[in-house]
Amino acid sequence: MGLDLLEVLGQATEAVNNDNPTDFTPIETAAPAADYSEDFGPEATQSEPETAEDEPTAAPLPTPEDARKSARRWIEFVDNIQKPALIASYRQTVLRPGDEARMDAFEQERAGRGRYSI
Repeated sequence: MGLDLLEVLGQATEAVNNDNPTDFTPIETAAPAADYSEDFGPEATQSEPETAEDEPTAAPLPTPEDARKSARRWIEFVDNIQKPALIASYRQTVLRPGDEARMDAFEQERAGRGRYSI
C-alpha cells in the first residue's frame, strides 16, 4: 500500500535551532507624555468653518475631442515602438539575400515612370 499522508504529517519533527523565546527580556521604551492641556483650555481658538471656495475643484470631464487626441497619441506611441521591431523581424525572417536591392531598383524604376501612365 502507498504512503498515508495523515500518518506522515502526524510524525514528530526534529527541533533545529530552537532558541527558547522566553530567554529574552522585553525592551522598555519610555514615550514622552503628551501634554493635551492646551487643546481643551479656554485659549484654544475655534477655526472658522470652511467655505465652498476652499474645496478643491474636480478636474473637468474629458471632451470627445480630448479622447480623440489621447487615442491618437497612444496609437502613435505604440506605432513608434512596434515599427522598428517589426521591420527588423521582417528582415530576419522573410527577406532573402538580394531582396532589398531588387526592391530599391523597382522603386527607382517606378519613380522614373512618373505618377500616371496611359
